[in-house]
Amino acid sequence: MPCPKGTYALLNHSHCVSAGNCTPGTFANATTSQCQVCQNGSISTANRLICSQCPILANANHTVCISSKYDCELGAIGNETFKQCLNCSEGLYARFDKTDCVIYSDCDLGTFSNSTTRECNLCPNGSVSNPDRIGCTVCNESQFAQVDHSICVNSSFNCSPGTIGILDVRQCYPCPPRFFSNFLHTDCLDVDLKCDNGTFAEYSQFQCVSCENY
Repeated sequence: MPCPKGTYALLNHSHCVSAGNCTPGTFANATTSQCQVCQNGSISTANRLICSQCPILANANHTVCISSKYDCELGAIGNETFKQCLNCSEGLYARFDKTDCVIYSDCDLGTFSNSTTRECNLCPNGSVSNPDRIGCTVCNESQFAQVDHSICVNSSFNCSPGTIGILDVRQCYPCPPRFFSNFLHTDCLDVDLKCDNGTFAEYSQFQCVSCENY
């Protein structure tokens, strides 16, 4: 049964409401007399009469504009073409970089499929992803997890260039901008400071390397 003039059917068609009572994320469509979901890249206004275009992205519920795909809701990805966060379908997970929805086993190396968040989350400090991406494996007590959580390495010296091993959490961490790792990958040094004796700054690798290697 059509709604009376000046009222609009909710999305679930449960009852008719005034324009201002349309659900957040929808607008009152005068042509169809229904509360209709806002177009991609837009959010509902306070009076629900129109939708407002977002400059970058709209969240999945069309209720707020956001500035980055990483601000999309849990289990949603950012589609820059549509300027819209899109919820992943049931059984799929938002990839770590929020660009695609994938099955659990296709989560990227260093991440795991989190059934609570419906996302491919980065493994915790000191751990690396399992081959099936269902969980993560903690590195041995004397080891460090590589910065991308891909493998366990036996010492801080084996951390990637530009990273250092943090013993408390058994994790390789990147040095901040304008810093590089010392030869043993135990400390980050300012680019204006000297490396240890017998080593020199290899800026392309963001680390101090042994003179014996050259």
